[in-house]
Amino acid sequence: GTVAEKESFALPLAQCILSFACNGKILSKSISINSVASRESAKPKKRTRNKGTATRLLAPREVVSRERILRLLATSDVFGAILSLLHSMWDRTRELAYEFACDLINQATLASIPLPSSLLSADGQRSWRARSFHLSSSPRQREADTGSRMLALLFTALPANER
Repeated sequence: GTVAEKESFALPLAQCILSFACNGKILSKSISINSVASRESAKPKKRTRNKGTATRLLAPREVVSRERILRLLATSDVFGAILSLLHSMWDRTRELAYEFACDLINQATLASIPLPSSLLSADGQRSWRARSFHLSSSPRQREADTGSRMLALLFTALPANER
């Protein structure tokens, strides 16, 4: 297929993998991998009061596997791929890459998983910021859009006390 078809397939797939790793709780402040791992239940399913909807408690090995997936998603290789997708000529690809990166940063932060040094180190932030400002000042809409999204991602990745 075309590059656009590959990008439009890969990004929703990555979002589904992230959703699986976070037990479907994307951007939910309630996710806590450690608290789920400490709970053990003899029964795999527990009935709730919402019209028979079942909630499933994860086994400790499932929690470990999901945390491992999240750790693998929060690597510098994945962020490098996202950064390259932010430079795509397709608006939808840039939008999906930005949304995925925001979700990934938020989930990694909630799960206390370290982000790549390119986002957290002083040199990485300086380089990222310089590139973002350069792109944001471009008269071309695509490049300006990429630069502004990169700045937003940098802001999202900063610890709350540095914002």
